[in-house]
Amino acid sequence: MAIVMVAAINHYFVVHPQGVMPGQGFLKEFIKPFIELERLSAQMVPLSDHEREMAPSRMMMLQHICDERVGPKMTRDKNP
Repeated sequence: MAIVMVAAINHYFVVHPQGVMPGQGFLKEFIKPFIELERLSAQMVPLSDHEREMAPSRMMMLQHICDERVGPKMTRDKNP
């Protein structure tokens, strides 16, 4: 989760280069898919057959969102 928080703060400053530190609302929304992915992973054992069939597609979607959020970001060019 430390990597996620660093990625959240980095993303915030890429989007808001003149901003102050991100607030709880921004951080909550940014980490939501990571938390859901971990929660879903932890629940795999007690799932019903139907839920177990649906979980991989949900997990793949969440993993894609998470990968995009912690992956390399292009920063805005600063004007001299």
